[in-house]
Amino acid sequence: MFVSKGIEYDYPFVEAIQSLLPISDQIAVTFFTDEDFELFKASFPNEPKIKTCKLDQSRFDESIGKERLSLWQNFTKNMLTTEWQFLLQADEILHENSYDLIRLAVERNDQEAYIVRRFNLWGDCHHYINYPKLTAEGRYGELPCSNHTGRLAKIKYDSWNDGESLDAPFCHDYMETIKTYHMGFVRDKRKMVKAKTVMQRDIFALGYYDPRFDDDITKNGGRFDPYTRFSREDLTPISEELPKVIQKWADERDRS
Repeated sequence: MFVSKGIEYDYPFVEAIQSLLPISDQIAVTFFTDEDFELFKASFPNEPKIKTCKLDQSRFDESIGKERLSLWQNFTKNMLTTEWQFLLQADEILHENSYDLIRLAVERNDQEAYIVRRFNLWGDCHHYINYPKLTAEGRYGELPCSNHTGRLAKIKYDSWNDGESLDAPFCHDYMETIKTYHMGFVRDKRKMVKAKTVMQRDIFALGYYDPRFDDDITKNGGRFDPYTRFSREDLTPISEELPKVIQKWADERDRS
């Protein structure tokens, strides 16, 4: 995991790390701002499982395009000395109900990599984007990111492209039962406008920029409005409790 302007853009990176601790022998995190690194140290004093690297924010800003995301994922992964890895981004949470399945997959040791489920929360912290509905309606191009991603794999496999998945020969055995929750679209709505504008303009390039984010700035008092892209009918309620480590954070964001 790497963290770039986590506090500024309201990434739940502390909770993301907490969700990995019970299942991990080692966790690697690269930080780019002093503010984020100080929060990390206050949250995890003397935690022996966590390996960190602190770089200047300019190192991230000077890297080019969406491939910078996989570049820094792989840079960080190389701090690990484990046989397996679980790729988690700074705005994602691994559900505690998945721990036993991850242990089982690793103990089986008869596959190289696994695809897992990712719930892309939208609108509030208790609904996610209904991918089958939108795909059936021919709206696949509107989907902001994948709902299944390759995350659990042998350590030799690198992240690729925009860092969303590992580049590996994946098994589908646990693709619906090992679960991650993507909180990136339900952050503080004022910080969301700035974060998504930077993400689309600076990382994914101008050709991908959605002008509806400009509408958020001009029409909604600088707040991100999720329903400019998807209606409530495009969403599905989550069917289980959120991961325990993110529940307080989620309650606060739903009130924002």
